[in-house]
Amino acid sequence: LGGYSAQKIQLDIKKHENEHPEESGSIPKSFHIYGLAIFFNALGLVYVFTFIAVITLVAGSDQYWLVALFYGVVMLVQGLVSPILGYVYDKYGRITAVLPFIVALVPALTLINATLPLLLVGCIFFGITLSGQDVVFKAIVGDFITHRRGTAYSFYFGYLNTGLLLSSIVFGYLVEQNLQNSAWIFSVIFEVIAFILLLYSISLKNKNTINSS
Repeated sequence: LGGYSAQKIQLDIKKHENEHPEESGSIPKSFHIYGLAIFFNALGLVYVFTFIAVITLVAGSDQYWLVALFYGVVMLVQGLVSPILGYVYDKYGRITAVLPFIVALVPALTLINATLPLLLVGCIFFGITLSGQDVVFKAIVGDFITHRRGTAYSFYFGYLNTGLLLSSIVFGYLVEQNLQNSAWIFSVIFEVIAFILLLYSISLKNKNTINSS
């Protein structure tokens, strides 16, 4: 480490915090509420691997190539939509996050009496939601936190990936039990909770911003 001991590193960190006190504060409550919104958004989203399972059931064993095609559609949509969402976020700010939260409802709806065209629509909207998570949600982290952003992003990915993990378990179980037609009920419940938490976190952030100005 070029002569840097653990003690020297700690001293440098302490010096930096003394010179930049605005960067040494704790992560605000509004950010963790936002993190819970991200968690429930991910929990209510039918993840692409659940779609793959349903596609194999609908298409049959002789059309597994459709799995790769539909996954390619997800990646294509994400790539095309991401610059658009980035531009919209730069123009309109945090309210842009409402769009991925609403769109996240669609994939579960397409599992009702699923057909290949419906599943394709679901994959398209999944790609849009994925783009929102990668672009808008991450941008909002930087908007919420002006200090300790490394810690903030670690929390963000913790909330997001835990939600996706549980989503895979919940919706995977529903598909395994042939209950995918009811998946939209769980999706609506989780996304409504997520939406309420999102609006609350934004209102807290706006209030804190006004109070500090």
